[in-house]
Amino acid sequence: MDKKRITSKFKQTRSTNTRQAIVEAAELCFCQKGYFETSVKELATVAKVSIGSFYFYFKDKDELLMEVYQKQNERFVQTISNSLHKTAQYKADRKAWLREFILDLLQTYGKSAKMRSELRVLNYENPKISLQKRLISEQALSHIMKSIENSPMINDLKVKNSWIAILMVTDIVNFTYDRIAGENECQEENKDDIIEECFNIVYKYLFL
Repeated sequence: MDKKRITSKFKQTRSTNTRQAIVEAAELCFCQKGYFETSVKELATVAKVSIGSFYFYFKDKDELLMEVYQKQNERFVQTISNSLHKTAQYKADRKAWLREFILDLLQTYGKSAKMRSELRVLNYENPKISLQKRLISEQALSHIMKSIENSPMINDLKVKNSWIAILMVTDIVNFTYDRIAGENECQEENKDDIIEECFNIVYKYLFL
């Protein structure tokens, strides 16, 4: 490998790392302080980059927010894909598989309750974010649908429309997360009961 190719590869790797550092800093700040209370200056400081570097990679804070949302959706899709590949566990004990599946999904959200709450506000106030959010969500749901179609569970579902079923289950899991982790979160002792009810609803809806 010649010197020019080595230099080019190094610059490309450094560029990727810088962008990733900004995205990770944004997710941390947006989840802890919220989108509205986090400034570009603070994002640059946490990411350990200059403000100029920030604007080199992202046009504005809105674009960065959508990047974070995209990454969260990718993790959500990956969690579902991993669960659907646990064929042996699914066939051995469907209820245990589904309970672990739901717990994994809830964990995927991390501590993003504040960011999710503000994103709902932005969804109504900012048409650009609303459009991007919808496109990202539709892309994620499309990937999930493909995974389910290749899963043994597709033949066991008692629903008429698998696409609608995905939307319904996603909404139920989202509501459960918001209930146990949102600003008005429930008492600690009630969280397990709420998660258990989420499991019961999803199980009955999909399989009974």
